[in-house]
Amino acid sequence: MLLLTNHIFNLYTKKPLRRSNTKNSKLYFSSDYTIYFLTKEVFYTKLKYSRVPQFDTSAGAAASFLSGLFGFMVCERFGFELLDSGDFLFAVSYLIAIIFLISLLVEIANAYNNWGSDLINFLNSFRYF
Repeated sequence: MLLLTNHIFNLYTKKPLRRSNTKNSKLYFSSDYTIYFLTKEVFYTKLKYSRVPQFDTSAGAAASFLSGLFGFMVCERFGFELLDSGDFLFAVSYLIAIIFLISLLVEIANAYNNWGSDLINFLNSFRYF
């Protein structure tokens, strides 16, 4: 993890950058920049029971699974059906069929009179894919 020095950090935030003990992990290459390698942050968060990022990740995953289960139970209880990929497959297949039928109807209408040639060319371009 690479971070800029307090000089650059203070330039934009006007706050000091709080660091842990990094005596042996600094590499100075100019007077303005410092690169910190593998530094350990003392304060990860201000939450009471949060000590490591893994705890927050597992707690967030458990909360998302429980909320999904609760939402599924509520939807099933009151008769709402959840969307899945099959619903979108039906929508796309109906859309393709409607575009094909509209292009045929416009082509039939064009056989009797010469209107909408730009629309016909646009709709017929879908038939060749």
